[in-house]
Amino acid sequence: MKKIIHLTFLLAFCLNLTNTFTQNVRCKLEGKVIGRKSKTLLFLKATDETRFSGIKIPIIKNAFSFEFEAPFVEKYVLVFEDELENAMWRQIEFFAENGTINFVLHSLEDYAQNTISGGDLTQKMVRFNQQLINKRDSIRTLDANWKYEYIKQHPDVFSYSLLLELIERYSDDKKGIDIMALTELFPSFSKLYPSHPYTTKIAEMLNAIHHLKVGDHFLDFSAPTIDGEVKKVSELIKGKVAVIDMWASWCGPCRYLSKSMIPVYEKYKDKGFTIVGVAAEFKTNEHFKAAVKKDKYPWTNLIELDKQNGIWNKYNIDRGGGNTYLVDSNGVILAIHPKAEELEKILGDILK
Repeated sequence: MKKIIHLTFLLAFCLNLTNTFTQNVRCKLEGKVIGRKSKTLLFLKATDETRFSGIKIPIIKNAFSFEFEAPFVEKYVLVFEDELENAMWRQIEFFAENGTINFVLHSLEDYAQNTISGGDLTQKMVRFNQQLINKRDSIRTLDANWKYEYIKQHPDVFSYSLLLELIERYSDDKKGIDIMALTELFPSFSKLYPSHPYTTKIAEMLNAIHHLKVGDHFLDFSAPTIDGEVKKVSELIKGKVAVIDMWASWCGPCRYLSKSMIPVYEKYKDKGFTIVGVAAEFKTNEHFKAAVKKDKYPWTNLIELDKQNGIWNKYNIDRGGGNTYLVDSNGVILAIHPKAEELEKILGDILK
């Protein structure tokens, strides 16, 4: 009898809960779009398949507005349609709730600057995600410190691999990793293992970390064109202010940045400015060819196939798609990874 009472109570509770969350939700989305030329957002449930679903919301004068009703309070997402077409997108998540949700949305590479306000559950999600990021940072720092102590006490190849791992992580975790401490550890390992492949790899990475900054000279290299002709970057940019654009066909943010620089290139190409691209590809150059054709880059592009020249390691970007470097006519670095707007401002000042 008690079991029947418990089941009846549970059923009544579930029905009441269901009724609570099946009430129609009336939600309004209001948003601003900054730093991009996107024309459409896709609106869909978080449980739907992004590539084959969604209602189109037009972006007019860098703003959008959309109202909808939903039978349940549940998570929805917005996706920029042009990102989806380029097969590289980040979802903007929120909950369907009564009232207005406000968005300020930036370019793909500035995704972290997006802000969302309004809606109790949406704000809970925003706060939770921020707490999660903070905890991850703390955990990564603890992890790095513990590994550092282990490496110091156990000078063998396993520890050498941990040293390499931490140095590789540095570009993504500058606050949590003490690069000077790792640099001081390296000579003892390089003496123990002078011919080990880790030795060359780490030496190049540390050189990039310590000597590839604004005010330093860029690291010259050679790579083949799409036709197989080997070119040296210093010869291609000789006497010009230049962007060395290191990208990859599979890196959406890289290609987004590269395409955004085309108008700047056209504006300044006859005033002593140029761009040289170099793409990191694997096994085949077909994806490279297709990307150059689709994105319509008007400048020379080289290809680094299967890490044959070790360029990405020399620039300490082996864990990512690429990076960009603006250099003056003497090859001195003026800016690292400048956006198109920043690039145009700098060029406007020096190429009057």
